[in-house]
Amino acid sequence: MTSQAKKHHYVPQALLRHFSIDGNGQRIWVLDKTTGKTFPAPIADVACESHFNTLQIGDSKIVLESVFDAIDSLAALLLRKILDRRTIGGLSADECYGMAVVAATQLLSSWFAHF
Repeated sequence: MTSQAKKHHYVPQALLRHFSIDGNGQRIWVLDKTTGKTFPAPIADVACESHFNTLQIGDSKIVLESVFDAIDSLAALLLRKILDRRTIGGLSADECYGMAVVAATQLLSSWFAHF
């Protein structure tokens, strides 16, 4: 039996790394909206919640983290291509479809978080 990650990111870490303050993709600035204070924090510890991608339906738990991991990996690959080329113009039809899946997933996961 494999153990499931408890910490689920709702913003892909690959995306957050592009905002790093240390040059090696490890830390970003964080704003605590309740206190108004800013502070540096490890990317692994921000934009995440415990079991965010876990559904509880009756007595059953459905963990969707592996699905989101696959989409986040796709996002990282496509983002790297876009940044290297400095344009989205060179993406294939399949890559454009992949970007649409990534964007829709982010939109829907934020919408479902309100339930």
